[in-house]
Amino acid sequence: MDIPYEKTMVEIFRWRVNKSGDEIAHKFEEKETTYNELDSFSKKVSQGLIKEGCQPDSRVAYLGKNSDIFFEFMYGTFKSRTVTVGVNWRLAPPK
Repeated sequence: MDIPYEKTMVEIFRWRVNKSGDEIAHKFEEKETTYNELDSFSKKVSQGLIKEGCQPDSRVAYLGKNSDIFFEFMYGTFKSRTVTVGVNWRLAPPK
């Protein structure tokens, strides 16, 4: 497999979608998502972030438990050139 080194995450993801579009990208619980579906979902996230006014290098927080949605969100931020900031959902204020 010729992995495209020295590329951006979006370029590597695009390469994988073109190479393996109908293959399973990930499985969460009983739900399977193909690379084509992940590409489509993450494009919607990217477009939504841009529509809401996010600029390149804007920080966008993700607060949630383990989920397949995280990958859609993360690749959406890559495509919109924003930055994913993971927030620990168990984070509690100091006592």
